[in-house]
Amino acid sequence: MVAGRVMVAGSGGAGGWDVRPVTALRVVSVPPVSARARARGLYTVESLKREVLTQRATWWQGNAYHCPLCDVDFGAAQSAAEHVVREQHPVLRMD
Repeated sequence: MVAGRVMVAGSGGAGGWDVRPVTALRVVSVPPVSARARARGLYTVESLKREVLTQRATWWQGNAYHCPLCDVDFGAAQSAAEHVVREQHPVLRMD
């Protein structure tokens, strides 16, 4: 990008590059952490991932799970695990 313009391969300009104005840039944000996770002192995605790693040994033995990025609860390990795989979100064991 040069002075608010994007250089793209094309047929014009020097060396086969075209200069086009930038219309908009998409801002990517981190999803907010649920109130239940914040109540446990978990405020960032990194802290959520660390907590999931500490629960790793007994994670499958639980019966209450929570996705702090979607603010969704799961009653079984299988459905929570499917959410982890599908959405790539850290799901906490809550019991």
